[in-house]
Amino acid sequence: MIYPLKDYPSVATDVLAFQKEFTIGLFNTVYYPCSAHDASLFFTLKESRVIHVDTDKNVIETLHSIGAEAYEHSVLDFELFTETGKKADFLHILNPQVVIDEHFIENCLNIGGYCMCNNYHKTAEQVGTVSTMKSLGVMKDGVLLQETMPEIFKKIAKYRIDTPVSMFTPYMDHRFLFQKTS
Repeated sequence: MIYPLKDYPSVATDVLAFQKEFTIGLFNTVYYPCSAHDASLFFTLKESRVIHVDTDKNVIETLHSIGAEAYEHSVLDFELFTETGKKADFLHILNPQVVIDEHFIENCLNIGGYCMCNNYHKTAEQVGTVSTMKSLGVMKDGVLLQETMPEIFKKIAKYRIDTPVSMFTPYMDHRFLFQKTS
């Protein structure tokens, strides 16, 4: 079964603005775990190797139908570039259904590599606790915000206390930016 592909303009806007804001050149390798049917990075970063990994066979077939590099595999034990030792320059994480921890980051991201994620499943909060990751800022609609990550996380925590039944939080549509330092 071929699923309809998604190409989210906000993803493209934020990734391209991130590259421009931080004067980042070409990402050689982009890793998009739990990508589902989102082909935004495949369409946006045409000169980069974009690797999609998801457990849904239909999603993988759909991505293959457009020529995308995609693997049907659990992201928890997917080994990126074991033959060369290289990892991704850019890790893009939106709405994963796995915990993002030190081990996950170590297995997929080069030192000096970048990560952009949202906080739908507390992803940004999880990445923020990884000792090798440095916070660079928060972006929305292609604009780097003046608000710091700690300020935003305090607001999210307060929202969760005030609205404990909701899994949704403010800033879900924001992109949290990190760089791996060691």
